Amino acid sequence: MKKVFLALSCLLVVILNGIAKGNLSAEGENCKPPMRNEPSGPSVFVRDSTQYSAHFFEEVKRCFHDCKKISLINDSIIIDDNLTKTIKIPTSIPLNAEIEFSLTANSKQHSLKVRRINYSTIEYVYLEKTPDGIAVNLAGNADLNIEFYLSMQETPAEADNTNGMDEYADNASNGCWTYIGISMKNLEKSFIIQGCEEININSPEMTRFK
Repeated sequence: MKKVFLALSCLLVVILNGIAKGNLSAEGENCKPPMRNEPSGPSVFVRDSTQYSAHFFEEVKRCFHDCKKISLINDSIIIDDNLTKTIKIPTSIPLNAEIEFSLTANSKQHSLKVRRINYSTIEYVYLEKTPDGIAVNLAGNADLNIEFYLSMQETPAEADNTNGMDEYADNASNGCWTYIGISMKNLEKSFIIQGCEEININSPEMTRFK
């Protein structure tokens, strides 16, 4: 699963170039910033800015810079005031409720706890415990990857091939990056991957504990 996850991340530009059909493809094509000679971008209406991280907000503007207007209203991204171009932000993770995923393998306990704090962001705590004590302790905030809307255009077979995971990313300023995958519909599976200059963490797939 994790190999598929990483492959999708690396080939994201190729995937985006291939979704030329559908109501959303033109606005999000390539998810790249405008060129210097292009307009500065769409006007943006946000009903409640506390419900979205600054990073997520900037990613929305970047991905849909060809639009005239973007509206962020609760769990909806509305393009050019056209309700047929409404993108629903995933909300399967309950707001302000902790969900825990766990696995015990090779004498090591893996535990990932997540809590959604607004429409774009989760708090997470990941622990790896060995008989000698806690070997890994990660914690922080991670933002929903804006390309989640691609899953809205997938066929059931395509969704199965991508394992139905929503991706959250924590690009902290400590030189590390962290990706968290959480199954979209039933919240039964999760994993976490972190890369740093000196150490890398690649958890096995964990199952929901509570």
